[in-house]
Amino acid sequence: MLDKEAAPSGTPTGEQIPASAPAPPPAAEIVKEGQHTEESNDLKNQLESEKAARKQVETRVSELEDENHRIKGALKPNPPAPKKKQSAWTLFHESED
Repeated sequence: MLDKEAAPSGTPTGEQIPASAPAPPPAAEIVKEGQHTEESNDLKNQLESEKAARKQVETRVSELEDENHRIKGALKPNPPAPKKKQSAWTLFHESED
C-alpha cells in the first residue's frame, strides 16, 4: 500500500502545479462556444442555396422525364389482340365443310 505522504502531489519531482493554467487559444474558445465566423456563415449560406438549386433542377428533370414517358406512351398504337389459338381438331373439322 502506498503512503500518501511519500508520494507528493504534482509532478514526479515533487513540484506543485500552479493553480492558474494558461488561457486557451482564441480558436479553442470559438470551437467550444460554437461561434461561427462570417466566412463559415457565408459558406453555409452558399451551400444551402446550391442545395436548393440542385433540388429544383432534379425536380424539373423528373417532371420532364414523366412528360416524355406519357407522350411516348400516347404515340404507340395499341397492339392487336392476339388471335385465339385453335386446336388441330377444330381446324380439321372446319376443312371438311
